[in-house]
Amino acid sequence: MRRLDRYIFREVLVPGLIALVALTFIVLSQRSGLLLEIIVRQSPTAAEIWDAIAFSLPAVLVVTMPMAVLMGILTGFSRMSSDSEAIAMRAAGISMTRIVRPVLLFAGLAWIATQALTVWVAPQTAANLRERLTAMLLKTPPIELRPRVFYERPDLPWKLWFNSFSTGNGIQSEGMILVDTKDPDRPDFTFAQFGRYSPTNSNRTLLLTLLNGSTHVLCPTEPDADRPPGCTSSNGYLNMSFVSSTFARALPPPKNSVGTVSEISTWEKPLSASQRRYSSSLPRAMTASNSVPPHTTGTSNER
Repeated sequence: MRRLDRYIFREVLVPGLIALVALTFIVLSQRSGLLLEIIVRQSPTAAEIWDAIAFSLPAVLVVTMPMAVLMGILTGFSRMSSDSEAIAMRAAGISMTRIVRPVLLFAGLAWIATQALTVWVAPQTAANLRERLTAMLLKTPPIELRPRVFYERPDLPWKLWFNSFSTGNGIQSEGMILVDTKDPDRPDFTFAQFGRYSPTNSNRTLLLTLLNGSTHVLCPTEPDADRPPGCTSSNGYLNMSFVSSTFARALPPPKNSVGTVSEISTWEKPLSASQRRYSSSLPRAMTASNSVPPHTTGTSNER
């Protein structure tokens, strides 16, 4: 490559690279919402954040590289035209074909790089990004719990509430309420002073370990219904205290993208019909814990 070719090539290459960096940053900024959502909800490491950015980069370069080439060519020739360099070249007898030759080389190299990214690199990195996001989703349960807000979903037969939490061996909480709603007319309430939950079974099950609590079961009103051991009255309830108890509850399947979870705040939304039944049963269960002596005491059991 002669000195003139190198000069023209440099004139379009430098602004093209600057445009590539700027455009790539702008497009990545538009996709920063997903990255921030991953950082907030999944608590990834620095290496995982870097992998997510690196795997997203080829798909962005496929879009920004042609625009950067165009901006580089326009900027380079505009500068040469403003300094009358293009006029001097034509006056020296240099043809337009001779001037355009390094520009065609620059555009051809960019086209080859874009095709390689489109055909080979971008599909592979997109697959790697999906695998990495799935692996990060499996690190934490696919639910979003907030202090002093009931977590409930229409497809899950249980509700969960806790007062405050701290991270450690799983997520530890002080003050927990677990409501079993398999039978909406007779929900079971479990109160615990302390608790800890962690995902198991490839993040398909939530394992709850509750300490210093009690379970309150409403006895069935039907005379011929099956009653739990200890239910002696059709209008009564059963209070079972425990020192440590383990509960396993099914979780919704994880998704490839982080989605929002339906959470109903007790002070923001009106109570539904099922919630009114729970609220009417809750005072009875809490009164029972203070007035009825414990029926059974255990060290560990799994429901």
